[in-house]
Amino acid sequence: MSNPKEKIIEFLKENGPALPNEIAKHIQKPLLITSAILSEMVESKQLKFSNLKIGSSPLYYIEGQEEKLEKFIEKLNQREKEAVQLLKKEKILRDDNLSPVIRVALRNARDFAKPLKVNVKGEQIIFWRYFSLSNEEAIQIIKEKLKGEVSKEKIEQKKVEERIEEVKEEIKEKERKIEKIEKKEEGLKQEKKEIEVKEKQERKIEKQELVVKPEKKEKRKSKKKEEKQLVEKCIQLLKEEFDTVEKIDEDKFICKKKMGVGEIRYLCIIKNKKKINEADLSLVYQEGQNKKMPVLMLTSGTLTKKAKSFLSRFGDFLLVSFIKD
Repeated sequence: MSNPKEKIIEFLKENGPALPNEIAKHIQKPLLITSAILSEMVESKQLKFSNLKIGSSPLYYIEGQEEKLEKFIEKLNQREKEAVQLLKKEKILRDDNLSPVIRVALRNARDFAKPLKVNVKGEQIIFWRYFSLSNEEAIQIIKEKLKGEVSKEKIEQKKVEERIEEVKEEIKEKERKIEKIEKKEEGLKQEKKEIEVKEKQERKIEKQELVVKPEKKEKRKSKKKEEKQLVEKCIQLLKEEFDTVEKIDEDKFICKKKMGVGEIRYLCIIKNKKKINEADLSLVYQEGQNKKMPVLMLTSGTLTKKAKSFLSRFGDFLLVSFIKD
């Protein structure tokens, strides 16, 4: 068999997913030439490659060999491995019930965690299924979890290609994400101006409310007490999730978590407001961009209908965690 592509196909059929250097050794070609051949085969859809990397190289495999990737789960970093093992055990996980760290880990482990978007009474909810579980099996489990609340609308699977920026990430990927952020910032300039006007109006109202009747002063004291309790509760939760929590303002913190070979950093903002609208989301997102960090907003309130739709624009650069009383 003289054709190197045919040799590669036969090798993968016999051995399953393999690294470029293993394939190069088998077809007796230099690694550089082998990598070029593999790229052509991926482009022509003869081969697939994994999101998982061993060293700096992905695994190449033939369609239908996805389940053979399972033996490489141990090669994931510790946080991603824990997330995948949890998903494997549970089969289905609901995204908004997970901690921010696990949510990010599942998005990075794309070979093993597959997203499903489900419409429940007009609200879109993301579930994660273990990759070897079929869509039909996943739908049945989701229906059982929701106890019949799943709408009759068709459940569609959509690939989620969102990754959060990490320390020591490749320069090219950083530039790509920064370029994407800059494009979003251009579209948010007008919204930022509107938010600033709204803030000025709110500050003016707050000044006017300084001279109020005694009962209104009592209400403000009660509100401040609630805000203090919320901040204390959020700080405790952040300390449980992150290695370090650095206070930069009364309701703002920089939180750090070691992951694999790097460190993940979040700007964590506490929002004590009953209804969170799209203007609130734009404001905290802009603060994150100014500090070059993704944002985790913690709130005891709820998102308005427009804010829920608006949130998807930011991907993993803005996460919202709801704090229960």
